[in-house]
Amino acid sequence: MNRFQSEPISSVLLDKFSRDIQSTSLSEKLAKKTKKQVFLSYNINFDDPNFHQKVQDRIFEEIALSPESF
Repeated sequence: MNRFQSEPISSVLLDKFSRDIQSTSLSEKLAKKTKKQVFLSYNINFDDPNFHQKVQDRIFEEIALSPESF
């Protein structure tokens, strides 16, 4: 985010999978929430379609509980 753009900029550095849009989306949300630069890499099981949402919810819960850590 900068004075010219309200949305965070995101890039995929190393990934062969099309599902990487989920990690890009999460990194953008985290950057917006924390107003900080975010580097995100994770491997999760995509067999459960709700798992990504659970991971995201848990991260935001941690931010709410310990904002000083972020």
